Amino acid sequence: MNWFQASEIEQIRNLSSDMDRTGILHEAALHIIYQQKLFKLFVPERYNGRFTALPEALRIFEQASWIDGNFGWAVTIGSGGGYFVSSFPPDVSEAVFSPKSALIAGSGNATGTAIRVDGGYRLSGTWGYCSGAPHATTFTATALVDEGPEVLAFVLEPDQVEIITDWHSFGLRATGSHSIAAHDVFIPQERAFRVGNSEYDASPIYTYPFMAFAVASFAAVCLGIGRHFLDESAQLVEANQARWDRTNPARAKFVSERIAEGKALLDRHSHQFYHAVERSWSNHAEGGADEANTEEVVRHGRAAAAAVLQSAQAIFPHLGMAALMEHQTINRVWRDLHTAAQHASLKEY
Repeated sequence: MNWFQASEIEQIRNLSSDMDRTGILHEAALHIIYQQKLFKLFVPERYNGRFTALPEALRIFEQASWIDGNFGWAVTIGSGGGYFVSSFPPDVSEAVFSPKSALIAGSGNATGTAIRVDGGYRLSGTWGYCSGAPHATTFTATALVDEGPEVLAFVLEPDQVEIITDWHSFGLRATGSHSIAAHDVFIPQERAFRVGNSEYDASPIYTYPFMAFAVASFAAVCLGIGRHFLDESAQLVEANQARWDRTNPARAKFVSERIAEGKALLDRHSHQFYHAVERSWSNHAEGGADEANTEEVVRHGRAAAAAVLQSAQAIFPHLGMAALMEHQTINRVWRDLHTAAQHASLKEY
């Protein structure tokens, strides 16, 4: 199923090089996101959301990432903020999620401190890797309360946050995954919350285990970028085959075989991954015990991401010097893939 029109795919891909160069998600890409409510896939209709089931949302993440890694990452992270609907009081959720351009950026790492005061908290700290920071309408930050051990997260307005432009990665350059800082700002009591609290909405998406939710989301991104890498690799072979045949007749055949093996590997792991997701989601939505099923999602999600890297690394060394040039599409996709797959949730030690 296609969730994007051919004209949208072409438009975003035409912007990809510029977004990689400037490190900024283009306004035209954001416009498509706002029009399709792609930041609101897990937001209820009462807050102008799309309220999409997890398996379908993952397919959207994959296709968005196949179009462009920055675009797919933005959609995935932006949608993930909807997970907080169940943790916010209804009036806070309406204020945060109802605007057309609503987007949460933030961090779940407790690298801040919060001091209890009358009516709320005084919050200070610095939080890294807050994807979407340049165009976020709301920020969240996690902190130790009164020096611990209690940990709470907090809802901040943009004017309470300093964006530190320190995202200088070699891939996913336009995701705006900068650090943020807050300096002794006041947070009302109703804007403090616990992640995973389903006090205000117990819909299946909000009670689905967070680790499985995160791993599945990032695995879908890797699958999408990986498929784009294989597409670009096949196009590169086609464009260079005549020249390669003159100097090394075996080269095109060798690389094509590696691409075919990569596609087979991705297809196999993709099938296992989505099968695990569908089974887990179905059991969870019906109220069944799902711990074993969500563990299967985590296992297959991590395996899918690893398989994508394996296939890319088997192909890239044989694509020639042109693939090393940053302005080449194949180079950008390779960098985006390795950046996405670096996420800690996809690793197991």
